[in-house]
Amino acid sequence: MKVIPVILTALLIRFSALAQQINISGKVQNEKSQGIANAEVSVLNANILTTTDRYGKFLIGNLKPGSYNLHIHAPGYAKVNKLIAVGPSDAVV
Repeated sequence: MKVIPVILTALLIRFSALAQQINISGKVQNEKSQGIANAEVSVLNANILTTTDRYGKFLIGNLKPGSYNLHIHAPGYAKVNKLIAVGPSDAVV
């Protein structure tokens, strides 16, 4: 089983001060930096599930600031868990 070496190459966290909501986006890639299509990305402690597009990109929106456990699974690759903490000061443009 292959390992996904670079799982969140561009973890972008956007914060909206008015709505107090966070969006998390990223890209699931293989060892050759190619996007992995149809990989499942879930937020375990928020019961959210999405899949990557044909380029390996995903977007999870409408989260509140806090800590989240991302779980990534793609057929043929090892499962990956990543704990992230996000808040207003983590905004990336």
